[in-house]
Amino acid sequence: MSLHGMDWQVIREEYGLYVWPCSIVLAEYVWQQRSRFVGSNVIELGAGTALPGLVAAKIGANVTLTDHCDRLEVLQNMRKICEKNHVNCKIQGLTWGEWDPTSLNLNPEMVLGADTLYSSKDFDDLFSTVSYFLRKNLDGVFITTYQSRR
Repeated sequence: MSLHGMDWQVIREEYGLYVWPCSIVLAEYVWQQRSRFVGSNVIELGAGTALPGLVAAKIGANVTLTDHCDRLEVLQNMRKICEKNHVNCKIQGLTWGEWDPTSLNLNPEMVLGADTLYSSKDFDDLFSTVSYFLRKNLDGVFITTYQSRR
């Protein structure tokens, strides 16, 4: 399997335009557990460069990639990355803790989040979003990776 990234000359160490180590770890997990993901409905929260979601899409999951509604550059970059990798992911602005009709219609079996536990100020909104999705699907799971930054 091969993946193509963004135009590397435009990378800035900014939340959504940087491949964080946790994203690589979660993408590797998705690859190692690929039989669990084939044909599943997957949403990646705070996807940024979307590496875990891209891997899930490449192995046959139905993937929705999300990032903050105001991060238009990040959302546009996700579209470009999907196009370069010939995957058909849905791209959606989703601000944790805020709901719109499009968000309410999502029904994932798996919720992915690489380094979504970065800032404690976002925990309540993140967990309310994850809880909403998991309540809709009692067999659903939240799979996350995080890096301790003490």
